[in-house]
Order: sequence, then structure tokens, then C-alpha cells
Amino acid sequence: DRVYQINLALAGIAVGTVSLPALSKAYKKKSILKISNIQNKSIELSLLLSIPASLGLVIASSEIVNALFGYGSFKMQDVEMTSSALIFFGYGVIAFSLIKILANFFFARDNTKTPFYISSFIVLLNLIISVSFFNKVGFIIIPIATSLSTWIGVFVYIYLLNKKKSLHLHNELFVNILKITICTALMSLILIFS
Repeated sequence: DRVYQINLALAGIAVGTVSLPALSKAYKKKSILKISNIQNKSIELSLLLSIPASLGLVIASSEIVNALFGYGSFKMQDVEMTSSALIFFGYGVIAFSLIKILANFFFARDNTKTPFYISSFIVLLNLIISVSFFNKVGFIIIPIATSLSTWIGVFVYIYLLNKKKSLHLHNELFVNILKITICTALMSLILIFS
């Protein structure tokens, strides 16, 4: 939990904390251009940090867990089980980061109810999935449910922001996401082969 949250703190919370005051000012001034620029830069920076972190955790989970915890009473089987949980948390790192950024787009407009309702929905969905499949799948359902419910939450945020016409994305953002993805793929290949 703490291992993936280090990435979340940098990619989601830090970027969200810095961008919120500027975004709030832009909304008060009703400057669509500034709002759009802040939204795009926030998403881009969040993805720049979270996409490589996500794939890094997925690819090197066993090595990370072994280096941090693989000693004393923490046996090899424990390393394997913990690293499998970290892999599924790793799949959710991008979503965890984006949730923090997308929630700000509501907070900046003094709308705290919508993020609260979406967060409640994510927690409830997470709980339902975890409880429903725990006996069949075991402990691994907890990171799977956490990542899956958070990704669903991201799509709910995007849907609501689009519906209210509050999401102003540039084409340049999609080009930069493609660049980040290509660089992350190269990083991943180097990581796998090294």
C-alpha cells in the first residue's frame, strides 16, 4: 500500500495541490484559456509521473518487494504474494493520480458534493467487489477491486465533466500522452531486459 502511495503522492496529490489555487482563480476570472491550460498541464504532468511509475511497479514488483521486505520472517512466499498485490495496485496508479486531478476541476468551482458522491460510489463499489469475490479469489481481490473501482471513478469524472462542458482538452495533450507512452514503453523494455 505504501509503495504505490509514494507514486500517488508525487503524481496526484502534489500536482493537484499546486494546481488547485491557480485553477480556482481562473474560474473566478472566467478565463477559459487559463482554465484549459491548467487542466491540460495538470493532466499531462500527472500522467508523466504516473504512467512510468505504474509500469515500473508492475514490471519490477518482485524486486521492489524483495529489496524492501525480503528478510527476517518475511519468506519468499510472502514476497511473491505481496508483489502480486503490488502489481494490481500498480495497474491503478494512473487512475489514483487522475482522480486527484479531476476532483480539482470540481473543487475549483466550489463544487464539493460531486467529488464526495463519486468517492462514496468508488468506496462502495470497491467494497462490493472485494466482499463478493474474496472467498473465491482470496486477498488479491482487494488490490484488483481498488484499481478497478478507481478506474471506473475516472470514467465517471470524465463523463460528468464532458456533460457539463467543463473539460477543455487540447490536441497537444494527446500528442504528449503518446510521447509519454512511447518513452515509458522504451523504459519498460530496458527494465525488463536489465
